[in-house]
Amino acid sequence: MFAVLSILIGFILLFWGGVIGTSVGFFGERVANIPSMIIGGVLIIFGMLIFIATKSNDSEEKNQEKQEKFDGTKDINDDRYKIFLTKKYAIEKNDVLNKFICNEKLFGTVEEALNYAMLCDEKNEKLQKNPVTKPEICDSTCPNCGAEIYHSDSQCWKCSALYEANSTWKPIRK
Repeated sequence: MFAVLSILIGFILLFWGGVIGTSVGFFGERVANIPSMIIGGVLIIFGMLIFIATKSNDSEEKNQEKQEKFDGTKDINDDRYKIFLTKKYAIEKNDVLNKFICNEKLFGTVEEALNYAMLCDEKNEKLQKNPVTKPEICDSTCPNCGAEIYHSDSQCWKCSALYEANSTWKPIRK
């Protein structure tokens, strides 16, 4: 609101300076009303800068709104959840590579990309509930398919291999 108001005042001052300067130029031998025009121009620039700054804040707020949580059941077979993951993690198909991209990683099928996004979503949710001071890094690989995983994962995002306490499958440290 303040930006729009200062732009409007700037245009009024610029217009006023032009009108006064033109009338003085026609009817007298005085210099045009340049100070008024300069103030108007400065106010326009100031208002535009404020307008741009508020727009960037609006885009940040929209990005935060995108980070909202999914309100339904987080089931990979649920179409709404698939759409949510696709939007949140910007899953898209790269026609040149004929692969799917999710978080700057390539996947052969959309199911693999969605499974990875679901695991990322679960990790983000866990981090929001219990923030970790030191972020984890992919320090292991799946013994079944070779996918990069976290050592603390209980299931592979790619092949769904389980790494439970009584399971023979265990993540292989790099």
